[in-house]
This record gives sequence, C-alpha cells and structure tokens, in this order.
Amino acid sequence: MVPPPVVVVVFDAMRKDVLPAYGGKSRTPNLDSFCAEASVYKGCVAPAPWTIPSHASIFTGRFPSEHGVHESREMGLPETLGLMNNVEELTLAEELKKKGYQTVGLPANSTLTLRKGFDRGFDWFKAYNRRLVTLEELATMQQAFEKGRGKAGTVLDLLYRGQFAELRRLYSIYRRMRKGRKIANFPKSKGGNFLLETLSEIKLSPPFFLFVNFMETHEPYLPFEQKHSNLGPFNSVHNADLYEYRKIPVQVMGDLKQAYSAAVSQADEYFGRLIGMLKKDGLYRDSLIIATSDHGQEFKEHGFYTHGTFLHDEIIDVPLIVKYPGGRRPAVEDGCQNLCDVRSLVMKTADGDDAIVMRTTEETFSESFGVVHKPPAVSDPALKAKFEEVRQKVDRPRKAVFKGGYKLAVDWNTKEVEEFSLNGERIDPSSQRNLVDSLLNDLLVFEKTVIRSAPRAATMTADEEAMISERLRDLGYLS
Repeated sequence: MVPPPVVVVVFDAMRKDVLPAYGGKSRTPNLDSFCAEASVYKGCVAPAPWTIPSHASIFTGRFPSEHGVHESREMGLPETLGLMNNVEELTLAEELKKKGYQTVGLPANSTLTLRKGFDRGFDWFKAYNRRLVTLEELATMQQAFEKGRGKAGTVLDLLYRGQFAELRRLYSIYRRMRKGRKIANFPKSKGGNFLLETLSEIKLSPPFFLFVNFMETHEPYLPFEQKHSNLGPFNSVHNADLYEYRKIPVQVMGDLKQAYSAAVSQADEYFGRLIGMLKKDGLYRDSLIIATSDHGQEFKEHGFYTHGTFLHDEIIDVPLIVKYPGGRRPAVEDGCQNLCDVRSLVMKTADGDDAIVMRTTEETFSESFGVVHKPPAVSDPALKAKFEEVRQKVDRPRKAVFKGGYKLAVDWNTKEVEEFSLNGERIDPSSQRNLVDSLLNDLLVFEKTVIRSAPRAATMTADEEAMISERLRDLGYLS
C-alpha cells in the first residue's frame, strides 16, 4: 500500500486572528472551503517568533533550545544562515526520503535558501529568486551604498567627486534591480505565482512530500517601506521605529494593516490554486495537507511593528488547519498544539497510522534568544547611547508557557514577568502569585530538560555575502 502524500504549506508571517476560521475578517474563500473539510486547531503556538528557528522546529520536531538554530545577542540573522546544516539528526525531508518519498521544497523566503541546510533531504528545492543583476553587480552596489551611507549619500558623494561614469553605471544596476521587482509585482506578490508555475512543471508521484512557503503575508507590504527603507543608519522602517530613530506615522500604520489584509487574500488565492492543482491530478483526497504559519505579525498592538523579538500573541499564536487523508475529520481536543509536533504527525501518517491526529497537550512553550534586527554601529555618542538604551529593553531572551488558557511570558535574564493573561485578557501577576510561580517553575523545568547546542555558522564568500545582504534588505531584515 502506497503511503499518503504529505503537503505542508507555511504562510510566512500569517496571523491567526485575521482568518475567518478564527474570527477574522480577511477575505479567504479558499481557506474557508479548505477548513470545511479539515480539522481547525485553535491552540497552536509557534516555538519561535521568526522564520529560521520556527522552520527548523517544524523540520526537526524540536524546540530552538534543542536544535540550536536560533539567534542570540551576539548572533543576528545573517549569522544564523546555514546553522540548519549543523543539526545532527535527520530532517523531516531526509526521513521521508528514506521511506521512498519524492521530496519537493518550494520556499519563497530566501532566509531558508541563502545558505545550505533547509534543503537537506529534498530531491528538488527551488526558491523564488528572480533577478536581473549579477552577484558581482550586487556586491558593487552594496559597497557603494555602505561607503555613501545609502542611496542619497552615494549619489551626492559621486557628484562631489565628479565620478559621473560610475554614477551612470550604478544607476543602471539600480534600475535593473527595480525592474526585477516590478516584473515580479513586488511587494504585492512575493514569489507565490513563480512557485506555482514551478510546481506545474514537476510531476508529483505518490508518495511525495511537498513543502511550500508563501511569503505574501510577510513585510514589506507598501511602497512606503521600500521608498523609506534607508532611514539614516537604518535599512528598514521597523528598525528605525523600534530604535526610535524615526517613528512610523499612525496613518501609515493603518495603511500597513489594510495592505496586510490584502496580502492575506493574495496568499489565499495562491493556496486555492495549489489545492486546485492537487485536485486536478487526483492527489487531494488521500493527502495529508497541513496549512499553518511559522509566526504571526504585530502592528504595534504592543508598540512594536513586525516580528522576531517578542512573544506577544499576535506573533506566536498561529493557525493550524489539517486535512487528514481519505476524508477523515477527527474532532479537535481542547488544549495546546505546537509546530514542533508537525513532524511527528507527518511521520506517523507516513508509517500508515490511520488513527493518528495532531498532538494536543495541556502545556506548551515558545522562546526567543535576542533580537534579530540589530542596530547599526554609529559614531554619534548621543545616538549610540539612545540605541543602547532601547536595546537593553528589547534585546534579551524570553520564554513563554501556555497552560489551561493561561499564558506567562518571562524576561529570561531577570525572570521578571512581562505578560500574564487568561484567554488573551491581561491579569495582574500579583493577584495570582501562586499560579505565576507554578508556571515559572514549569519554564525552569522546560529549560533544564532541553539539550542546548551552539552550532557555528560557516564563513561566507564575498559574493555570498553580497547576495544575502541584498535579499535580506529586500525583506526588511538587514540593518
């Protein structure tokens, strides 16, 4: 008997509360139809608040503290690229390949593809990466921008020096970069159409494992974020806002929320096309299909825009919708789910366990280790002092525990309570001191029972660094 095909769809930065299945108001007809045939889990938590550690947990079934693929105060996003390749245990794709599965990975988020690691075990692992400039040209552009401290500074510097030929050459590269984004309809579309076109050229033969990462719900959402991406010493509006260099206007934040809702609908359209392709080829009914998100997105509900630093509900409460093979639709138990358990569900399904369901537990956890978006080095003493003051508030490890509807989020350096709530409603920690102490003890036990590791990133070549910097800057990650 042929094992069931497996499809895992990750909507990058998709909030749970925007979907109608969870009480949201975004227009998602395809996901709505999918939910009617699937089990909708309402207690799912992401093990981390950003892409790399969360995906590593999906692929390994382990928390970030265990697999080691995460940031720290000393190691930001660029340094974490490639850490997945240092994980000793077999990944989900490697395990399925051993069982005879055809393995296809189509990630739109370049942080999963800029270095080796997440491609382990895949027969086909192709990222969205359509560009009209060479790596050498990207390196030239990066060096010029760094020397001139941004686009405007580069232009003024070259004009002052009378280097008009160099200015024309850099402008030609810049125009081709912009043209590539226009062709891709960026930022409205972030590779979803390209991924589906690629998939249409691949013959899926059961049993297969298909992993798709859609980026449409990840920032940037507006031309504003591209136009104002170089704010003084910053390369992203959320970094400038986080470090209080330049705050995002209230009206712009409202526009970002509206654009996000539109991005959710765009992602839903691509998901509908994907499901349509599976149905057309007769692969839908007998497949295990998991639709989820690696993390959510915050729009300053707590004074912060984007994700990656805090463990707020908007960031780590994620959708989890599972269509089981053969039309089976098991009831959903009350309790917690975690993305770490996606691997177990997939593997037991591949082993032929017809009764397996997504693991639901009384308690689960999430954690972060620092700040992904680090402030740049500056010479101005006053600005430097301001950056350090803000960094002391945000750049610290955090852990959260969920149990019985309660949530406790803790600054892990000081063990001070940052958030205590019941079903999303804030509670004064002093009013339930015993419960807070019990949950904190659960976090301490969790900390002691996981296996810490500290894999190191490999050295990058100059060309790799230039390409990585350009893609991370596109995504608004790099500062």
